[in-house]
Amino acid sequence: MRQQQQASRHSTWSGSSTAFRSLSTSLCNMKIAAITTIYRRPLLTNIVLRHWAWLRDQLVFDLEIFTAVSPDDDPNLGMLSVPSCVTLVEAPNDPLGRKWNTVARKAAGIDPDALLVFGSDDLVSAGYLNLVASLVEYGHDYVEPDSCHFYDAASGKCSELTGAMIGAGRTFSRGVLEAVPHLWGEVHRSPDHNQATVLRDAGFLPYRIRLAEHHTLRSGRPVIMDVKTDVHRWPFRDFTPTVNPQCQWADGQALLDSCFPTAAEAVPALMAP
Repeated sequence: MRQQQQASRHSTWSGSSTAFRSLSTSLCNMKIAAITTIYRRPLLTNIVLRHWAWLRDQLVFDLEIFTAVSPDDDPNLGMLSVPSCVTLVEAPNDPLGRKWNTVARKAAGIDPDALLVFGSDDLVSAGYLNLVASLVEYGHDYVEPDSCHFYDAASGKCSELTGAMIGAGRTFSRGVLEAVPHLWGEVHRSPDHNQATVLRDAGFLPYRIRLAEHHTLRSGRPVIMDVKTDVHRWPFRDFTPTVNPQCQWADGQALLDSCFPTAAEAVPALMAP
């Protein structure tokens, strides 16, 4: 299949061609749907959704945001402050794969050119969104980053994880949405790995972007940051240099200030007594 042939020739994309850069004008006509799911962590979710609402004004294309909520399973929904630009979609929290598929189907209803997936604890830069939009416009069906920064709200430290499967920022073209009606299986956990399996079985392999090398991004600066708090299925220690030698410590507050100013004050306050 075309996707498999593309992936075998170009497993990563660092970006350098004039043809690629010339696509920027065509992005103005694109429409991208971004989806996430919410469960617990209302204060962090408020910060993330506020950041994504701010992002809409920084982009050259149309961005519509959808998030799945579980009124019957989540006692903290009353603490949410959802921006008016975010569409809420109700779905049970279990199985988790069905919850993701429910919000994905709702987003597909606006006939987007691409569907982007992010977690309710993920901060993403406008530069990354412009990049993946360009890649989809260029003809790639399935794009994902090769790295992600993790911020520990308790310590204020940040660590970058590379060489692993990253689900945050994963983006799919309209062709994928038409070919794969359910992007997740009926799983209760590990949706990122499950989704990769579903897409592979359908014949779609990812383009992995070398974020640190891409000419449109500031080398070495976070473009995706996963915020870790005390409420998380995978603790931050799983991403520390002790567990993963590829990870290196950094001053998380400095990176927040320079890369995600919309969250720079609010995120550290999450763990305040």
